Amino acid sequence: MWLLLRKAFENNIINLFKKLECRISFENAINSVWDNTICKNFSFSQNLYKRLKETKF
Repeated sequence: MWLLLRKAFENNIINLFKKLECRISFENAINSVWDNTICKNFSFSQNLYKRLKETKF
């Protein structure tokens, strides 16, 4: 069950980045210091970013 939820979460985030045309990998998105140059059309919620950084996949 947890594996399915985790996979769905990962896929949703990856698809979100793809839709926004961010050409970065999921891992880079999590590990990078967030800044507007990574994805100029996307204003990232600081709370979501913090949760993503703290989530262990």
